[in-house]
Amino acid sequence: MIVPGDGTSGPSVTLDAILAYPVSEMNGVSPSQRTACGIVAIVLGFFGFGWLGIHKFMMGKSKPATTSILVTVCTCFIALPVMSIIALAEGIVYLTKSDDQWYHENIIGGKDWF
Repeated sequence: MIVPGDGTSGPSVTLDAILAYPVSEMNGVSPSQRTACGIVAIVLGFFGFGWLGIHKFMMGKSKPATTSILVTVCTCFIALPVMSIIALAEGIVYLTKSDDQWYHENIIGGKDWF
């Protein structure tokens, strides 16, 4: 349920509407897909290929995935270890957050990194 705001900030979403949203339908990414993305991120990050952003592409987040590739290539692969460590950390985050936390931070909040 969307209720009108005060005119300056636009409409706002009520807490009931947020809590009623089925967590299993998290922007097209199911909990099992999120688990797969986490495993892919950890494996690729561990072996130095996390900079490819495959785990981001799997989740439908093409802008952050493309950013990861561009940062690595534009720095002549100097940023490769950093981007792989970021992928490794993101994989751990994907696997350790609860479904509710994930939904509120990444779907409602629009968080693309970590």
